[in-house]
Amino acid sequence: MTDLFKKLKGTETIPLIAIADALPCMIGYWDRDLRCKFANRAYLEWFGRSPDDLLGESIQDLLGKRLFDLNKPYISGALTGVKQQFERTLTKANGNIGYTLANYIPDINTEGAITGFYVLVSEVTPVIETKIAHNQTPGIFLNTANDSIIATADKADDPGINSLSHRILFASENSKWLLDTDKRYLFDPNGRVLHLTSTETDILTLLIYHCGELVTRANIISALGFDYAISAITRLNTQMSRLRQKLYKFDECLFIQTWRNRGYAYIGPQIISTRPIHSSVKR
Repeated sequence: MTDLFKKLKGTETIPLIAIADALPCMIGYWDRDLRCKFANRAYLEWFGRSPDDLLGESIQDLLGKRLFDLNKPYISGALTGVKQQFERTLTKANGNIGYTLANYIPDINTEGAITGFYVLVSEVTPVIETKIAHNQTPGIFLNTANDSIIATADKADDPGINSLSHRILFASENSKWLLDTDKRYLFDPNGRVLHLTSTETDILTLLIYHCGELVTRANIISALGFDYAISAITRLNTQMSRLRQKLYKFDECLFIQTWRNRGYAYIGPQIISTRPIHSSVKR
């Protein structure tokens, strides 16, 4: 069925393939040349590929340049014999956003040579969305820029966070983004600049203050000084749509999660604001 399991044909271990296909997590195998030698059904469905399309394909072609560059340190680590684990925000074939916990496990043969690595990716989207919906994640959010779950010091000992991420990493200075609220510039860690409008800056400042939490549309409208009415809701929806598209085009990752008919939550890279943030938003 695949190069990886050809040797299993005709043996009693062949049901292992059926077991792999039945599991909800993504299971795959990549050789030293970074070519796919095995992918279970969940892997194929996530990326919208058939077995014939994916088997033999390079991991660079599958992931695309940006995502491959983000994953490259973990790939290199696995190919040196060190197990890797990291979080990632991925876009599914259907366009939906998914949050994942990935493991790269070296394949070491009997002679001690590393012939490739196994991939095990578990989707944790329901856990993340449930926590956000119930405001259970203040001070924590997914950092797609450096692949870690970031927590403020007061949340580092939270057992719920530890059980979700298996590790808490604090962002190093060079992984942080900077929001200059006076000039309305957003700087990424590489020095690129995105210009924001005054309203976009105010919205982003408010949401990053409540990172990981649902902020209702009514509270955002109130904080912006709009009179609450149908026209204000329409105005806010338009502003949020433009802001989300602008941020996505800038870095191709999800900064703001929309909760239909409810509000929004900031779940993007860690941003440091030049403005001391004080908010009267009620939670």
